Amino acid sequence: MKNIDKKEIFEFLSDTSQLLSKAAVAIGSNNIAAAYAENVEFWQWIQRNFEGMDLSSSEAIAAEFLEKEGFQTQIAGKLYEWEWVNAERGQLSNLFSRFELPDDPSAPGIDVTERTLLGGTYEYQLKSYTSGTPDIADTTPHSATVVTNSENVIGVQKQGYNAEAFMNENSINESRQELEELVRDGDATPNYEFGDITETIAKGAFLGTAVGLGTEALMSYREYKSGDINSREYLSRVLKSGAERGITAGATTGVMIPINVMLTGVGITSLITIPIAFLVHHTIAAPVSAAFGKGEYKSILQEAKIYDNTSAMMSDFGILAYETTTSFSRFVAKSEQSNKDFVVARKNFDDSISAIEKMLGGKF
Repeated sequence: MKNIDKKEIFEFLSDTSQLLSKAAVAIGSNNIAAAYAENVEFWQWIQRNFEGMDLSSSEAIAAEFLEKEGFQTQIAGKLYEWEWVNAERGQLSNLFSRFELPDDPSAPGIDVTERTLLGGTYEYQLKSYTSGTPDIADTTPHSATVVTNSENVIGVQKQGYNAEAFMNENSINESRQELEELVRDGDATPNYEFGDITETIAKGAFLGTAVGLGTEALMSYREYKSGDINSREYLSRVLKSGAERGITAGATTGVMIPINVMLTGVGITSLITIPIAFLVHHTIAAPVSAAFGKGEYKSILQEAKIYDNTSAMMSDFGILAYETTTSFSRFVAKSEQSNKDFVVARKNFDDSISAIEKMLGGKF
């Protein structure tokens, strides 16, 4: 491999460690316990939409999802509706709005109804088409807003509808892929088991990760930087490289980078430090050592530390990873309780709206 310079090494270490740290909280950076609950709520809602199917467990979901013809396509549409509603509920401007998702997958015309505290009612039809502009059904009133991926907005407007963009083809496909992986990994669950939150999150979190730094990893990094592969594929390759070749006699030098990540829940925050260890293969140990030799890395990697003994690095790594996991577990426990408090508060809010509706003689 030619032209390995200091700048590329520093950028590889910086970008990769940041991606790995983001992956650590990808399951729910805003509220990890809530993300677990959202997984449950989504599949319970799907169960109500498809009452004839057995979706009572992770195994049952996998059987229906992977084997029943056409079910994945139906789920893809429902996933788009779910993600849009969650995005809208997260907007401060919608604090006094209630978004209603029907429990009928074949409900004509309208997918979501928004009701506001001031009496407004807004209807939405959601269309996530990744191949061509959708034909809007005659049952969709022109007073409704059609939510679709950004590529289809103009086409929908030409059909006489007000159109709103949400996601694009790439993000929709990535979201569908993430859902399929969740199902295949057995992590799609319709049941609340908060005692298993930590274990569930740990399956997808890199709270301390050792990866290999060799010519293969650098070649993959170049493909990632040039846009030939996305971040998911890049991380997959790097992690596979670390698992197969990282902790071997071929690693003669090590670099560890502690990444600080702020976890935010409902009313609580916590700062954790995720250690990312790079085991440097002997084939590129010389340029890596030279790159760190004069301290130039501090402008990019202030907290990085280079080791000429990988055993010493793994010892430090183990200690920091243990501390991180402990802090993370504490956060999950606090976040779980905060999420329960939030659910109660939300129910009280909805009950208040219902009481006002009764006083006024009907819905807003």
